[in-house]
Amino acid sequence: LQAGNYTFSFYAKSTTADVCQTRAGYVPVTSGAVGSYKYGDYININNTDWSLISYDFELTSPTTLCLLVMNPKGSSYSVSQDILVDDATLVKH
Repeated sequence: LQAGNYTFSFYAKSTTADVCQTRAGYVPVTSGAVGSYKYGDYININNTDWSLISYDFELTSPTTLCLLVMNPKGSSYSVSQDILVDDATLVKH
């Protein structure tokens, strides 16, 4: 991608009645090796409504990257489970 400001967004929904979390992000890729992961805050989602998840970021130079939908492992602060993802977009501003 060219240098600039971007928004990566998608809609997400839990697959069960339990609330869980997800977040959007990316990881730069250089010569086939991944760099440091960049992502927004975890957002709670449920199985009743589709939730819009978005992440704004700036690239200061041309970058090859992989977009990410982060689904946490279960812990004292997050709940892990399968989620549904729809209508993912990447927009340059």
